[in-house]
Amino acid sequence: MLTIKLYHGRKSPDEQLDDWGSDGPLLAIGGFLVTYLSTYRVKLADEDWHFLKFVGDLLYYDGILYGDFTISDSDPEAIGQIVPWFDAVKGQTT
Repeated sequence: MLTIKLYHGRKSPDEQLDDWGSDGPLLAIGGFLVTYLSTYRVKLADEDWHFLKFVGDLLYYDGILYGDFTISDSDPEAIGQIVPWFDAVKGQTT
């Protein structure tokens, strides 16, 4: 199963972190699409593509900004941690 894992979370772009910040969710995805290194989308299995939202160089998801993310096959031990769908509303800034 292909997943995206979010790391180094913070609540605002200028927040000073004493450590690495918070770990984010592990999201199941069906694909990852990049257009001209400026637009990034994830696909749910058998569903639509959803745009990833960035604030500066931080990825926004569910009220938290993340400095790092990985895309990989999920470790079988992590399967229980996977959020099985990407909630498009959580990926939108207001």
